[in-house]
Amino acid sequence: MAGEGLEAKVERVLSAAAEIAWAALTRPECLGVWLSAGFESEFRRGGRYRDPAGDAGEYLEIQDPVRVRMSWENPLLGGPSTVELSVQGIGPEETRVRIHHSGIGAEADRVRLLEHWSWAVDSLDMFLKTGEGLPYEPWVDLQKELRRRAAEKSAAEAAAEREAAGVVLHKIPELGTRVLPEAGGADPEPPPPVMPEGSAAERPASAAPPTAGSRGPRKAAKKGEGKRGGPAKKPGAGGAKRRTKKPPKRPGR
Repeated sequence: MAGEGLEAKVERVLSAAAEIAWAALTRPECLGVWLSAGFESEFRRGGRYRDPAGDAGEYLEIQDPVRVRMSWENPLLGGPSTVELSVQGIGPEETRVRIHHSGIGAEADRVRLLEHWSWAVDSLDMFLKTGEGLPYEPWVDLQKELRRRAAEKSAAEAAAEREAAGVVLHKIPELGTRVLPEAGGADPEPPPPVMPEGSAAERPASAAPPTAGSRGPRKAAKKGEGKRGGPAKKPGAGGAKRRTKKPPKRPGR
C-alpha cells in the first residue's frame, strides 16, 4: 500500500513569497520549466497529472494554497507511492517548502527519490530566482564537488564557502543513482560544474520570476541542453571483397 514502506523527506527555505512558491509548485506551465518539460496536469481533487519521464498520478487532496497530496507512480520504480508538497510562509519573502514522499518499497528506490527531490528543490529555487530550471547532471557534479571540498576543509570553512556561493550540500548516501530520465529522452551532456572560488556563484542571466497574478514564465528550453551528435557513419558498401581486418563498428554507437 502507498501509505506503508519507506519515505524520503526534503525541506528547504526559499527566497520567495508563499503564494509565488505555491504557484510554482502547482501550475503546469511552471512545473514544465523547473521539474519536467511537457508536464501536464488538471489541478483539482481527482485530477490527473503526467510527464514524459513516466511520472503519473492523481491529486488526492488539495488545501489551496498550502498543501497538496497526490499518488505517484513511475514504471522504473516499484509500486505506487504518495507525495505531499506543502508551503509555509515564514516571512514576506521567505517560504519553507517540504516534500514528503512515502510508501516507497525499497531502500534503493528511496535513495534515488531522495536524490531526485533534492535536485528538484534546488531547481525550484533557481526557477524562483531566474525563471530557469537547473539541469540535473550539472547539479550532481556540483554536489560531488561540494563533498570533495567539505572533506578537504574544516566544517566551518566549507559551510561559509557554500553560504557565500548560495549553494546547498545535500546529505544523500549515493550520487548519480537516479533512474528517472529527463523528459524527452536521455539526459543531455552536461557542461562543467560551476563552483566558484570567490564569494558568489555564477548564475544564468536573470529572468522575471513568477508572480502570484501571472501565468508564470513561458516554457523555456532547459539550460545545458544541446543537440546530440549525429549518428555514426554507416560502413561503406565496398562490394564483395573479403575483409581481412576487423569489421567496422555497428552504426549508432
